[in-house]
Amino acid sequence: PPQSPDLNPIEAVWQIIKQRLRGRKWKTVAEFKAAIQRIYNGITLAQIRRRIAEMPWRCKRVQELEGGRIRSKLW
Repeated sequence: PPQSPDLNPIEAVWQIIKQRLRGRKWKTVAEFKAAIQRIYNGITLAQIRRRIAEMPWRCKRVQELEGGRIRSKLW
């Protein structure tokens, strides 16, 4: 599917951020935004490359599932 989140690389970045935010609490919106920025700044090139390397598998799997959602250890 042309709009599949499983094939959208930015979704991998959001997943990293969401995983690292899970279970935490903030007192203000400013603290929350700062936490997101720190996490984003801490995402390494290696983490991005691992997700890029997974894209051929993701494309094949989405096709096999006829557009169905997939899950992997990375996303």
